[in-house]
Amino acid sequence: MFAKKLSVALCALFMLVFFNQVKSQGNSNQGIILNEYCASNGAAMAVADSYGKTSDWVELTTTQSPSVSLGGYYLSNDKNNLYKWKFPSNFTIPQNGYRIVWLTGKNLVTPSGEVHASFDLTQCKDQWLILSTSNGVIRDSVFVQKTQLGHSRVRMFNSVLGINGWRIATANTFSLTNPPLAFTYKDYLPKPSFECNAGIFNQFCQGTGEIKIRSYGSLTADSVRDCFVVHYTLNGNFPTVADPVYDSISSNLALFCPTTTVIRAVAYPKATFENVTLTCLPDIYLPSFCETNSYFCDAEYNQIQSEFGVLSIAQHSTEANWVASGGTAPISPTIHIEYFDKNQVTEGYAQMYKPVQESWRTAQKGIYLTMNDNMGFGCDFQSPSGGYPIFNVAGLGASNRTAFPTLHLKAGDFESNSLINSPVPTTTVFGTGIRDVFYQSLAAKNNLHVSPLHIKPVITFINGIYQGVYNLMEVFDQHYEAYYNNQAKDSVDLNVCYNTLDLNPTNGDGSPQPQFSPITAFNTEIYNPFVFQHKPLNNLTFYNQLMSKLDKESFMDYFILGTYATNNDFWSYNVAFARGNQAGKPGTKWHYYMWNMPTIFNFTIAGNSAGTPIAPIFATYASSPCVNMYPLGNSPTITATPYRFNGHGNLMKFLMETNDVTGLASGKFQLEYKNRYQDLLNGPLRCDNILAHFDYVQNLYKQEMHHHEDPSYTPAVSPYSSFTDTWDSNMVQLRRIIAYRCDWMINGLKTCKYYGQGPYPITVDVEPAGAGSVKLNTMVLPYYKWSGNYFPTTMSFKAIPTSSLYAFDHWEFKVHQPLNGAPLSKDSVAISFIQSGTTSEEVIAVFTDKTSDITQNGEFANMPSAFSPNNDNINDIYKPLGSAMFTSEYDFRIYNRWGQEVFRSTDPAMGWDGTFDGQQSITGVYAWVITYKNVFNESKIAKGNVTLVR
Repeated sequence: MFAKKLSVALCALFMLVFFNQVKSQGNSNQGIILNEYCASNGAAMAVADSYGKTSDWVELTTTQSPSVSLGGYYLSNDKNNLYKWKFPSNFTIPQNGYRIVWLTGKNLVTPSGEVHASFDLTQCKDQWLILSTSNGVIRDSVFVQKTQLGHSRVRMFNSVLGINGWRIATANTFSLTNPPLAFTYKDYLPKPSFECNAGIFNQFCQGTGEIKIRSYGSLTADSVRDCFVVHYTLNGNFPTVADPVYDSISSNLALFCPTTTVIRAVAYPKATFENVTLTCLPDIYLPSFCETNSYFCDAEYNQIQSEFGVLSIAQHSTEANWVASGGTAPISPTIHIEYFDKNQVTEGYAQMYKPVQESWRTAQKGIYLTMNDNMGFGCDFQSPSGGYPIFNVAGLGASNRTAFPTLHLKAGDFESNSLINSPVPTTTVFGTGIRDVFYQSLAAKNNLHVSPLHIKPVITFINGIYQGVYNLMEVFDQHYEAYYNNQAKDSVDLNVCYNTLDLNPTNGDGSPQPQFSPITAFNTEIYNPFVFQHKPLNNLTFYNQLMSKLDKESFMDYFILGTYATNNDFWSYNVAFARGNQAGKPGTKWHYYMWNMPTIFNFTIAGNSAGTPIAPIFATYASSPCVNMYPLGNSPTITATPYRFNGHGNLMKFLMETNDVTGLASGKFQLEYKNRYQDLLNGPLRCDNILAHFDYVQNLYKQEMHHHEDPSYTPAVSPYSSFTDTWDSNMVQLRRIIAYRCDWMINGLKTCKYYGQGPYPITVDVEPAGAGSVKLNTMVLPYYKWSGNYFPTTMSFKAIPTSSLYAFDHWEFKVHQPLNGAPLSKDSVAISFIQSGTTSEEVIAVFTDKTSDITQNGEFANMPSAFSPNNDNINDIYKPLGSAMFTSEYDFRIYNRWGQEVFRSTDPAMGWDGTFDGQQSITGVYAWVITYKNVFNESKIAKGNVTLVR
């Protein structure tokens, strides 16, 4: 099920030849040299840039006198784009001196003169470092080879290796002379490999069940094999020379797969050699990269739900886990991740952080996992080549995004299915672990404007020990904005509120997030003028100023979803919003995120006077959707903080309340908000829809959650197990609350003074079936005949043809007529929707099939057989129906019984009104002839008869 694909980075022969040629050309003048590069900056000798980041860097030097300028030169990591980054015009290197270029992607020069290029180095991709002139002449280049954490690649001059040989330094020489040859290494030993692919053991290790390790690589000579030895562990520890040695004679019996395990192996140089005549030169090679394979040997793991991924974390016993460490653990060889899904695997090393929005009040805790390539492989969480995107469960809202520096391994926060923490623990599990999953995926699946964080359910193991059900979730960071809104990562403003802190998570990678400065962009643009100063929003100029900065659709959806779900932590813990600063791209207005939603649908955890969690509180399902949109009360005079508590709520209040806002601007917003709320209540938030989604999520998680909590589950139960069926009973309670809420809400809007009487029924249909769709207010209706219920409002309709083969023709309304005398043939109209007696409104959008010919199967399907021109507005004009409007070279003629032409038209819209020479024609049968070309440019002729009656 989960096969690990091994890949070997190969350079094409022609590229090697090409770069050897250009390198020799560049090296003929030794004036400008790539001297050292570090793509694994970290560990004891880490060097930080002015932003506090241990970023990638490259060092350049020169032998020219007195110095050399690189103005007009270019640096690139892409052999297909030599002009990726241009050196600043004042960039100079002193004679026999050094200059550093930070490879961060920032593309700037700091006030202190620190230079940052527009790209970084990624060790898991085949990249080059190329120095070239403005006319494309390559002055120097090097293929970026992998290094372990803290190591760098340095150039050796006039050595036995030849001019400019590259070696490994275990301690970088940032802006210093490179170390001598004796203190560098040629390479790493070959990484061990396993004959059985990682994953479900029974699928990949048939036969004897033996897991054999091989570690020869390119060192194939038998004599060389005696120069190193493989050490391995079975408990997640990083192998050292003190761990067991693997060899094919004495150690293979230790590597059978009786139970789920994690095998880690490293090749080390031998201290002594079996063949005393062999010269192994142990100082040339460093220990290999570590190979880590997880094997799920127990038969029960063959039955994991196909929609679930499997996350295996290997962690050294001396490395504190995320709970004991307070949620911060550095990137190191001891934290290794394998992620299995759809017969694919991605792996790498990670750093673990406590998410700022996680309360850690329950035993099962969530963490941020940040992966990078500092250990030599594993770029990000990403889909393997030819594999599936990580968020690939359609029912939860899928995403095609494939790379994630950081993901949130989440268990539901304090709504997780585990016990509340001591010192005053509960003895009952109240959480389901899926409230956030349910609501985030509802928003994602229906494309709601709240930047939902996509979700992938996973089974998690640590050092081969089953941990139960978690979820991988996207993270609110610059990378999210860069992918979905195409905003540059360094151009994004991110704002969050958690408890009493207003935060700016600018790092976006799980690292500590600095607190806001007193003045922020949101303060200046939104809060100060429109909340604190309360610029009147009944003024259209001020209203337009606000909407030029605020994403209205996101603002509305965020309030609707929060008030619908009776979010108890609406403003105290769950505010997250962002904007990008690159004009002309999406996301430039302030927009909201569903960042953390564990307290929805009446669930929160109460605490004692010391703040210790005690038990959950379930609020009433009948809370008004209008009251809790204004936290801390309704008065605009309440002191509001910029982000938390009621800053956003007061902004909504000023837009909605008639005593604060009157006139054109407020009327427009109030109408749009009322309509959007009703659209969602008749769409994703309608009872049958929201309960169907709940049932889907419940069925998706049911089997694995039962394993998670069942003490009898073999081979092991999760550390968070509870009494059997606790999850089922909690899910029943949650479903009941959601059902009560959705059933109450359609009438619950009456508690808001701006809705009035109602709601009243309406149906919408399309003719012919499949010809098009209808957008009702903000919602494209999902099926036809569609029915819903609305309060009195100004309701808009837009007809949308399914394809270019259909065209909208006209509307049919049973009760109302379009506002402002708009013709029924207009594809976008509006009505003033009210109740008219006991008659329900029925709306039909009529389309024309342009491919439907005037004649079909020898019959005149689109020509009426009779008409009655008696001025009753019913069948008064005789003309072709349907596709005649889309013909060319059209000619329509009608003759009386004596062969006299009584009517002729070359316009399909013009028909016969039953007159000739200004006089009414007599009743009787008339002949007609039409010649034309249809939409396929085929010449046609149609003939027939029509009866004129009066």
